This record gives sequence, C-alpha cells and structure tokens, in this order.
Amino acid sequence: MAEDAATLMQKYKYAGGVSSAESAQLQHDLAAHKPQWDNYKATKDNAAKLMPIELTAPVAQVKAVFADNESTTKACMEALSCDDTMTVRWLLTVLYNLLREDSSCHTIFEEALKKQVAVYKSFMSLLSQQSVDCYIADKAAWILSDIIGNTSRFFKEEEVTELVSLLTTRPRSPCSDWAVWRPWQT
Repeated sequence: MAEDAATLMQKYKYAGGVSSAESAQLQHDLAAHKPQWDNYKATKDNAAKLMPIELTAPVAQVKAVFADNESTTKACMEALSCDDTMTVRWLLTVLYNLLREDSSCHTIFEEALKKQVAVYKSFMSLLSQQSVDCYIADKAAWILSDIIGNTSRFFKEEEVTELVSLLTTRPRSPCSDWAVWRPWQT
C-alpha cells in the first residue's frame, strides 16, 4: 500500500514535475514578485489598470479591482502575452485564486465575454506556445476550462474540442500529468 502511494506521488509530482519543496519555493517567489507593468511591451498601455492587483490581497479586494474598472479583465488578457515568465505565472495565480476562492468571480469573465474580450484566444495562445512553462500551462488550462464550464454559452463547440484535443494529445499537451486526467493511461 505504501509503495503504491509512493509510486503515485512520484508519478504525479505537483506543478509539472516539481517537488513539494520546490512548489513551496515557487509560491514564496510568486508572493514576493511585483510585476513591473510599465516595463513590458504587452502591458505598458494598461499598467495603471494592472497595478492595483495584488496576489496576496484578500479575494474580495482583488474582485473589487475588477469591479471598479471593467477594462481590467481585458488588460489581464493582454498581459498574458508578456514575455516575463514570472509575471505571467503571477497573473495566472491571481486569476486562479480568484476563481477558486469565490465562484461569483465568474461574472468578471462573463462581463468581459459579453464585451468580446479575447479570453479564449489569450489562454489558447499561451497553451499553444512551442515550449510553454508547465506551471503556466497547468494554470492556464485550469482557468480556461473553468471559464468555459461556467460561461459555456460564449464558447463554440469547436473551441471546446480544440482545447480538449490540445490538452489530451501526447506528446503535444503542454500540461503536466497532474493537470490533465487521461483515463486511458491509468
């Protein structure tokens, strides 16, 4: 029994193949990171909208930032194309925490989708990169599938099929085994 658990833990290391100590270090590094929105080409024009977002702030405070300025969501989608890996990780962690901790935050994305914000395109661009960081891929896949599941009327069947195909096709899938359940491999 203990051998089976050890085998499973080895097979499904957290965060794309890193140990729990490495994962804890990453979470510490993310909490300490402060994106320099003014310095990135992808975010320079929207820096003022992104600066109030804080990773370690309570969800209600982060949600209020989005509620106070509806274009913050669009700015976040554009920021996902930033070329700084730690900043993209940081932003995805903010969005992930927001959706996991308060299901009413789906309305943030619903409102953005009503305004034709390129939510699907932004996440798929990340997931389709040739050598995407595994942490980024896992978080982006979770967030996009969560948004699709909670606001499905805004997505075409072809988009859902494209996402599922990308995530489940090996070796092309950018995600860790931890992030994507493949029942035919268990």
